[in-house]
This record gives sequence, C-alpha cells and structure tokens, in this order.
Amino acid sequence: MSRFDLTVLGAGSAGVAATRQAVEAGARVCLVEMDAVGGHYLNRGLFPVRTLLADPEFGKARPVEWEGVRSRFHEIARNASEALRQDLEASGVTLLAGKGIYSGSGSLSVETDDGKQEVQSEQLVLAMGSAAESIVTVPFDDECVVPLDRFLDLKALPETLLILGDGVMAIETALFFNRLGVKVFLCNEHQRLIADRDPELIDAVEKSLKQAKIKTLFNKKIASILKKPEGIDITLDGGIKFAVQTILVGYRRVGHTAGSVDAGLGIEMGDRHEVWVNERMQTSLKNLYAVGSVTGHERSLERSQEEGRVAAANALGKEKALDPDTVPFRLHTQPPLAAVGCKVEDAHHKGFLRPVEGRYDGVLLNGSGPDAEAGGFCKLVADRESRKVIGAQILGQGASEMLTMVMMAIQRGMTVKTLAQLSPGFGDASQGVLEAARACLRKLTASP
Repeated sequence: MSRFDLTVLGAGSAGVAATRQAVEAGARVCLVEMDAVGGHYLNRGLFPVRTLLADPEFGKARPVEWEGVRSRFHEIARNASEALRQDLEASGVTLLAGKGIYSGSGSLSVETDDGKQEVQSEQLVLAMGSAAESIVTVPFDDECVVPLDRFLDLKALPETLLILGDGVMAIETALFFNRLGVKVFLCNEHQRLIADRDPELIDAVEKSLKQAKIKTLFNKKIASILKKPEGIDITLDGGIKFAVQTILVGYRRVGHTAGSVDAGLGIEMGDRHEVWVNERMQTSLKNLYAVGSVTGHERSLERSQEEGRVAAANALGKEKALDPDTVPFRLHTQPPLAAVGCKVEDAHHKGFLRPVEGRYDGVLLNGSGPDAEAGGFCKLVADRESRKVIGAQILGQGASEMLTMVMMAIQRGMTVKTLAQLSPGFGDASQGVLEAARACLRKLTASP
C-alpha cells in the first residue's frame, strides 16, 4: 500500500491543476486516471479544435476527408497528452492508470491492468469530470444525435448540423464545422449567445458568426424532432422549422460519481450526481474535495484549473476560497475576446460603489500590416477608492495575452497608476492594456 499527502482522482484540467499546485508546495501526490491524461479539454475538446482552427490551411481542401480530420485531431490530442504525462512524471507525480474507487477513510482502490492497488492519502480531490445527459425532446442515438463532446464519433461529415448549447465549447465547435464547409445552426435557450458578458463582446461574437454564415437561434427550445432517412426535421418553439442531418447536444451534464464514490459514504450530491462543495471546494466529507465539472458547473478550462488550485491549497492546510472574479473568460473566435473581473455596470454589486472605466480603441481586430482592421478595444475597470484594477473586457488580436496581464494586476492588487507606468516592448500586445490604464488614470485624477 502506497501513502501520499494528496491523491487526485481524474487527470483532466481540474485534476492536473490540483496536482501541480500540490507538487509545487512540496507534497507527495498520486494522480489516478482511467483514460488519457489531460481529460476532455486536451483529448476531445477545445485544445485540438483550437489547434486546427489556428492553422490557416485547415479546411481549405475540398472535398473534406473526414477520416483525415479525425486522424489529425487524434494525433494532436495524443501528442499533447503524452507531453503532459511526461511533464507530470518529471515533476515527481506518481501516475496510476486505472479506475479509482473512493471508499472513505483516506483509502482509494485503483483497478489497474495488473490488478487492484490500494492508495492511502490524508487528503483526496475528486476530479472525475462529467458526461453528457440526453434531453427528453432530443434523445441520443449514437448515430445522428450525439453529445457535443463526442462529435468525432460521427462516421461521416454532415452537410448540415444543429448545435444545441451555449458557451465556449458550442461556439468554437460551430466554427470548427463551419471551416469544414458544414452549414451550421447554433441554438440556445437564452436571449443572447453568452450570458452575463459585456454586451459589446457579445455583439462582436454574434457579428463574427453571422459573417461566417453560422445561423444563430436565440431564446429557442426544441419542440420536437422527426427522424427521416434523409435527415432530421426540427421544430422549435414559435413554429420555426428546418432540417439537418446531425444534432450535437451540449446542454446538461451528469457527474462521473457513479462507480467512483462509495454510495454508502453519504456524500452530498445533486440530482445529476454533481458533488456539492463550498467556496473552498470542500465536500460534505472531511478531507475530501471536488473540482471541475463533477461539481455541476459548466465546463470551463479556466474555472476548472482555478478550482483545482484552490482545492489543493486547502487540502495542504491553506485557507483559500474560490473567487469567481479572478476566473478569466476567453473565446477564440475571430476576432478573439477575453474578460475577467467586474464590468463597470455591475461593479457596485461587488462592493465597488464608484467604479471607473478606461477605454482604448486601438486594438486591431485581425492581423497586422496594411490589411489590418481597426475596431477592437480594451476596457479596464478600476475602483475609485483604492484605484486598484478590478476587471477588463478585451476584443481583438492579443486579447488572451492582454488578459493575462490584467489578471496579474488584479491578483497582485495593482493600481492603475502602477499598471500605466509599465513599459511594453515594440509591438507588444500589452500596449492596449497600458493605454486603457492611462485612460482610467486620467478619469481618476480629473477634477470633479
């Protein structure tokens, strides 16, 4: 029997983040995974999708060879997973390949190819992820109605496709199939494409999807579907009708707790087997934490990683709570966009009664040089009283890199004056953040 300071069940984004946090703190960590290291994001999700979309030649060849696309997708995922595995092992992590079953009292039973192995650990983090749940009006059939994260299971590339869902995965998968020449419909039940985001950012995304000829249908639910040999007839509420060959469903998910957690332990869960946790990522059981989509939240790389770090810190004796305002949002559309922290409109809900917004409109929407298009922006939000940075919304090239700079400013409690005084390199994407910080500072120092 092996003993560790921390055992993590699940090597997806959340589990890996927890593992790295603990290892960097000097802990002995065991990471258990029954599938490929890297989880959904690395092996079936946005990492391969984004890698392919970043290739300007991807999707240009016609007709599209679907098997070739699937093969390339798998190769990207396989290489990334292997690189991650090697990195973890080099960091001193003990990796166990097998199905882990938590039976309480710090004991984890791992069913490996070589038999059963017992792992003892003072603290344990559940990070098993989740699975798609079929909805009544659109049941899965493993042929033409499949979960969003299983689109590679399609035997052929459809000519028409309906994606049900919102969020990053649905949008970027729509762009993926659009690049391959598929006519894509994107439908969700909300008024806008992405809930609770800056309206200017949402407008930009919706505009880019329209330019790509992706049909968006908002505030709509599936009333019924009728499968025919030639395709699927769709009826939305309100009487909207059209036909597609394939439906990808990205709505509800069910936590992967069945078979991984002894039912007799009495761990508190929701009706979709999601594990309930507090802001420290603690479950109802002592020394047991849960992170990632097994807790019931929408799949998000950034949130899962932050939850993993919070759980590991607390498992090792720290006192840390998850702060949603520090979790970034990134969308790799064209143009890309990113956001973190407060918007100026809702900052008062977070206790910042007199927020100030500085804006820079010189961010390029696409590329550089004479063909570059203007229209991007960086909006930086600061608290008037402390003058600290509390949020940002960014649209345009380099948005993700600029957001990283803002996140560091927020985490370090940096004032806009300190941020504005930093010196960027020539052509540095951070220029947009610094200009927005200067605009914010001008407002803060202006006479009343």
